[in-house]
Amino acid sequence: MVNWWALILIILAILILLIMSLLCTRLYISVTYTHKQDKDYLNIHLQIWKFIRIHREMLLEDMNQSKAMPSFPDEKQNGERKGFFNRFLQAKNGFHTIQQLFPVIKNFVSKIKVSNFYWDTQIGIENDASFTGMISGLLWSVKGSLTGIMNQHMRVSTPLQIYIQPNFQRDMIYTHLECMFSFRIGQAMYAILKIARKLKSE
Repeated sequence: MVNWWALILIILAILILLIMSLLCTRLYISVTYTHKQDKDYLNIHLQIWKFIRIHREMLLEDMNQSKAMPSFPDEKQNGERKGFFNRFLQAKNGFHTIQQLFPVIKNFVSKIKVSNFYWDTQIGIENDASFTGMISGLLWSVKGSLTGIMNQHMRVSTPLQIYIQPNFQRDMIYTHLECMFSFRIGQAMYAILKIARKLKSE
């Protein structure tokens, strides 16, 4: 005669072991982002247990209104400048949000392991060396602040590489970012629950 209670306990024990194993499993994420010729390319690679892999490539739609209507050369140049400033403001707002939630996610961030970080940016405004220099300096400030935070609060295993290449000969905005990091799934779930509770209380 089958002992159903023993069978149920065995099944529950197996489920608990599987859940604990999943929570302790480290998730590896590789992100590659490229902005080139007014197009944004995003490549994400997830890996769990070395044999479960998810790969996704995306071409992000440009939300700038300058693409919704025809433009003349001067208008195109102004549109590129406005598009760059819009992206910069979005990044600034994103950093502000992270700063607001930083006390909540600090514990989780300290457990993230960064094994590769490469960020190269090339920017130029034709016949406007002063503007190009100003934007280059601004980008150095943003990148320096970000890498400083990462070095201080994350487990960085390799040197963070950042580059700014001003181009004084022609209009161009190009950036390429590669980042590889990992964390345990249980730590991420715990942090998400705390962040959701924090946002709900506000």
